[in-house]
Amino acid sequence: MPEGNLEISANPEMRKEAVNRSMTDMNQVFKEREVMEKAKSLGLHYINLQETAINPDLFQIIPKDVSLQASIVPFYRLGKHLRVAFTEPENETTKRAITALEKKFEIDQSLCSIESLTFAQKNYEKLGVKKAETIRAVVDEDREINLQDELRKAKQLPDRMKGVKTDIALNMLHEVVLSLRVSDIHFQPEEKQTSIRARVDGMLQKICELPIHLGNDLVQQIKHDSHLKYNITNVPQDGKYSFLAKDRSIDVRVSTFPTNYGESVVLRFLDAKKGIVPFEKLGFSPRIKTQFERAILATGGMILVTGPTGSGKTTTLYSAIAKINTPEKKILTLEDPIEFRLPGVLQSGINHRVGFDFARGLRSLLRQDPDVVLVGEIRDQETAESAVQASLTGHVVFSTLHTNSASDAIPRLMNMGLAAYVLAPSLRMVAAQRLVRTICDKCKQPHPITEEEKQEITPIISQFQRAGIEISTPTELMKGKGCSRCCNSGYRGETAVLEILEVTDEIKEQMYSDFSSQNIERTAREDGFLTMWEEGILKTINGETTLSELKRKIEKR
Repeated sequence: MPEGNLEISANPEMRKEAVNRSMTDMNQVFKEREVMEKAKSLGLHYINLQETAINPDLFQIIPKDVSLQASIVPFYRLGKHLRVAFTEPENETTKRAITALEKKFEIDQSLCSIESLTFAQKNYEKLGVKKAETIRAVVDEDREINLQDELRKAKQLPDRMKGVKTDIALNMLHEVVLSLRVSDIHFQPEEKQTSIRARVDGMLQKICELPIHLGNDLVQQIKHDSHLKYNITNVPQDGKYSFLAKDRSIDVRVSTFPTNYGESVVLRFLDAKKGIVPFEKLGFSPRIKTQFERAILATGGMILVTGPTGSGKTTTLYSAIAKINTPEKKILTLEDPIEFRLPGVLQSGINHRVGFDFARGLRSLLRQDPDVVLVGEIRDQETAESAVQASLTGHVVFSTLHTNSASDAIPRLMNMGLAAYVLAPSLRMVAAQRLVRTICDKCKQPHPITEEEKQEITPIISQFQRAGIEISTPTELMKGKGCSRCCNSGYRGETAVLEILEVTDEIKEQMYSDFSSQNIERTAREDGFLTMWEEGILKTINGETTLSELKRKIEKR
């Protein structure tokens, strides 16, 4: 037996990979055979573009935009005779593309598989006669922005996009993203148009309405850039791409979802300029900052940050990692996906297609002799057990969990199957957080406290005093009057509201007897624990946000 085969047979992982590769190859053979039979039944030729050498000059005949929209590519030409391949002969866009080509050529039609077509289309940039000029989204991001003016400019996008190539049109949208400093863009297909909405400071704002054909063209461009299948519109797909700004590359996470009027697409922008914030600039109160630092500077133990998607968990964790990142420490991460690049940190992305999940990755990662480990999320018992074992053997372990409060994390982990005698000595701190809008600095002004506001604040003054905070019910609070900078909302920017549960000896004892979140929280209060709502009230008294904003984002308890 050849040496290479001996190595594969002796290595279970290599053997599994070889089997998976073989199965993939067999599936592709069956797919090509199905397309071949379909071509025969339709009286068409069949072509496998993955096995066909294509002259680069042909790609001048069908532009990339047309190829993406009509799922068609040229692959052979002799004089006026042109052979093209497509995946859907009955597709109206494909038919229109062929009709246009017939004005110049005698067309010979062939059927190909989606995989075959995608293979050829990915080579457009490599095979094109002229490399396209690098496109950058150039915006002065350091200037003070007027939100009302920027939204007014964004509504002009449909007119500006007329007659331009789709990659340029998409870049115009990228410039709006940078100008408005948004976190997400939503393409919402409707009966007569595509609505574009953006999440600014956590709130969705309508940007503009695009004609259906322009909305579809942009979606096709996004799918191409993120290596999604253009012809698949009836099942969700996930992908990613990046675009260039003035001084950096910005990653974009793409999610598509089928609806009755077409594909809904959400773009989430992962900008390191906003995502990696110095720990000191996270907006933590001195009390929260001290508690957090005490946990992350320890020599071992597990630190969890909980909250829903979009609550800023990743930003908090990255800032904490950056603060303790020194040449003496080896820091490794497991993420799904890697959101931002951290200098000096070894980062690894989960790949479910090859079985590389959090549990498996964490087992292998610990053999790399790290000091600090970041596990993107604890989703199951196996990952939880591996994370706990790592924290018990002298590692600092950071991770996230989806729970409503800090105290909910302990019963969640124990219900996953972790025993109290294992979890209690390993867990050091749990932080739960939400993002709330901050009052606009330009139009901020005081107002006398209302009776309703007084009734919310006065009953919890005693909790503040128990936590060592000397404060009384204020006579006035701050609010935003509304101005052009904040588009008359009274808010501009966001801040994190956290509750910190430090796992003291008393909490550990509680975990052995009654680990319900209510009893754990009751025990924590004896050491000055404040809930997110109460921490938010402190930010309200300090003039950072408002009670109405707290009620919108945080559950009172």
